[in-house]
Amino acid sequence: MKIGITEIIGFAIIGVAVAAIIKKSSPEIALVTQLAIICIMFAFSAGYFFEIISAVKEISEFENSQIKYTGILLKASGITIAGSLACDVCKDSGENALAGFLELIVKAIVISLSLPVIKLLLQMAFSLLK
Repeated sequence: MKIGITEIIGFAIIGVAVAAIIKKSSPEIALVTQLAIICIMFAFSAGYFFEIISAVKEISEFENSQIKYTGILLKASGITIAGSLACDVCKDSGENALAGFLELIVKAIVISLSLPVIKLLLQMAFSLLK
């Protein structure tokens, strides 16, 4: 199920208000509330992610292209989205050091995933220079 951006923004604002009210009495339950709101918002907006995945798969199926690295693009996108979400949850919990280290790990993973693409680009550039 896919909902519009205005509904997502409205739900987020209501979720923030509910979490803020709950946070005054029980910070632990507020964190669980935030995670529940995130899951609900993801469920309603998952259609957008599936559209992106199907478009990238279509691009990868072009016959005469060297776009065999679309899997890397999908993995890197998923890792950055999940990492960003986890970092935000850590920051909201007051764990800034953990959030910073998680950001570093996510960046390292994305760089390691992109090394084959960087290698291909360098090979193409050097072949053009010859």
